Amino acid sequence: MSSRLPSGQHSQVVLVGGSQYEYHPDIESVDRNLDGLRRVLTDPAYWGLPPENCHVIRNPENPDEVMTVLETAAERATDALIFYFAGHGFSDEGGLYLALKNTRQPRSAVRYNSIHYEWVRTAMLQGDSPATRRVIILDCCYSGRAANEQMGVVMGPESTGVHGAVVWAATTPTRLAVAPLDGEYTAFTGELMHTLDSGIEGASELLDMDTIFKRVSRNLVVKGFPQPDQHNRALGGQLALVRNRALSGAASAPIPEQTVPGGRGQPFAPFASSASWEPFTWGTMHTDLLVVEGDGESAIPEDSVHVRTMDEDVELPEEMARWRAEIEAEQESLRLAGKPYFWNGLNFAVDQVTIGRVAETEAPEIYLRLQNSDYFTFLATQQLDRQFADGTTPRSRYLDPYDPMDVPAFMGSSFGTNVAVITRDEKLIVSRRSQTVGSHPGTWNSSANEALSRVVDNAARRAPNIFDVARRGLSEELALSADEYRLSMLALTIDKGTHQWGALFLARLRGVTSHEFIARRSRGVSDKWEHDRHELVDFEIEPVTRFIFHPDRADLWSPTAPGLFYLALVSKYGRVAVERESARVLARLQHG
Repeated sequence: MSSRLPSGQHSQVVLVGGSQYEYHPDIESVDRNLDGLRRVLTDPAYWGLPPENCHVIRNPENPDEVMTVLETAAERATDALIFYFAGHGFSDEGGLYLALKNTRQPRSAVRYNSIHYEWVRTAMLQGDSPATRRVIILDCCYSGRAANEQMGVVMGPESTGVHGAVVWAATTPTRLAVAPLDGEYTAFTGELMHTLDSGIEGASELLDMDTIFKRVSRNLVVKGFPQPDQHNRALGGQLALVRNRALSGAASAPIPEQTVPGGRGQPFAPFASSASWEPFTWGTMHTDLLVVEGDGESAIPEDSVHVRTMDEDVELPEEMARWRAEIEAEQESLRLAGKPYFWNGLNFAVDQVTIGRVAETEAPEIYLRLQNSDYFTFLATQQLDRQFADGTTPRSRYLDPYDPMDVPAFMGSSFGTNVAVITRDEKLIVSRRSQTVGSHPGTWNSSANEALSRVVDNAARRAPNIFDVARRGLSEELALSADEYRLSMLALTIDKGTHQWGALFLARLRGVTSHEFIARRSRGVSDKWEHDRHELVDFEIEPVTRFIFHPDRADLWSPTAPGLFYLALVSKYGRVAVERESARVLARLQHG
């Protein structure tokens, strides 16, 4: 977080709002948005921006009314430059358009009589402005298109003095913004105002952009409003915006600036959506597994994975909280009746994932931020097609098929590790899940798998180590101790169908052969019940490919296992060889 607020004397803010329209419904709450934001930003208790540096433009009728003020503000700002727009927004293949008072709906009219977001972006991020902190906030329909623009492309060498830039959007690229009829403000700005007015308990004296956005996003989702979107450049998320009103008598002493652990890499922003992120496909097999980081050829070092836990529980929307209560009551009834039941393990939800690179080696740096969750919450959120009162479902409301990263934390209430184990005599261990497990019963799976536990893996309140989670799975399911294998991480993944994060590992046994493995299993392991069968497959491209695509198994795989075994082959043979040889095998299988 930045150690100080921006200098009000050296900052400029432009607030633009459309509350009255000739060809579209009026949005009366937008006027109150502008008044509220101006009040907060100019009040010394929050920031203290001089009123003359806060420019409010209501119901503009032509683009020049806005762009002239914005360009002048950009020239004058040497610290923070902030642009805010609330009103109607339109989108087509040409981009995002911010509606003016007399903007018409037809495509050509929108383009010729509106504010092109590209103009705003250029003035804010590419021009000659000396501003070192730049913020764009859009509260309009389709505003997520702005958050998903690549700021790094626009901000060239002339912007190297910029400490950070942030774009906030009230919605994702394909969704409508909301203005409740009985609301004082629009939905997004209303939650922003509530957060700024109330502050955040337990947060620092100065609230940075990331902290504010996460609280606003969480509250919107809990109330059933659209999930907002954001994009950061450089240290944009760490820019302080206002004083934390939750702290009484807050002093203005400097707060130490936070950097990437060890100072080894520069963080990228949390993922924006990308149409090029397709689930793992191998031959005719299409899975829901998204490989977020890792290619199999280069392992991800253990000291490159950083985990931070937040002492904060995920909050379920009201209806889903009732679903969870139903599950809890049902399982307690089964327990009391002496019947098989699921116990409520304490686990984590993935709140944020950030990827960086070590400058010298370009090796990945992965940062995971976790919140508290539990197994019953996981089960409640996995009722993806159960209808809410309004007819929507968790799948339609929270899992955007075009943006799998745009998902609230409670929908990711599990993190799993999956390991491919290779014996000393080069056999791949493949397991089949028993019918008694809660996730993917009866399917073929990785050699061993284990979920991140808030009890077991958070000992002494230390942040969990996901490598240790994989080691625990190898111990509990295969009776293997850590000194008997060499463990490497192949990839960070996400199940697009259920939004469950995970990590893929390869474990090469130093001395244990396939025969010894079978003998150990026969003598008992702690979680033997989770898998009712194991197969040992020659760890070569053709045998592994044939095993996976055998007609008796081709449709009985967990979403993770085929991708894991593919990357394990790549780690040994290289991608080119695996692609070429497996294609030949699949062609022969297809033709009998």
